[in-house]
Amino acid sequence: MSQLVMEGKRRSKLMFVKVAVFDDRVEIKRPVLPVKTMMRDEITSWTEINKKLNTGLTWTEFTFFTAKTKYTLNSLHWQNYAEIRDLISDGKPRDVEKE
Repeated sequence: MSQLVMEGKRRSKLMFVKVAVFDDRVEIKRPVLPVKTMMRDEITSWTEINKKLNTGLTWTEFTFFTAKTKYTLNSLHWQNYAEIRDLISDGKPRDVEKE
């Protein structure tokens, strides 16, 4: 049975998405929609892109890819963004061509 390694800590109570990283999978829970599950051994690559608005607001988007799908996490929404990114990307190659 898989164990929960870390849950995403939302910056706002108005953020309804939940992220849970298990030792064998990543689960994204959203209201109304079904749970999106990605097995960690199926993650093929990842990217991290720095974004900036004209107002000076900056953030980072971490996207991880499988053969079938992708998911993006935004550093503005998660207090423990760096820890989540490190867990999911551990041992996976960074795809600089997509950045």
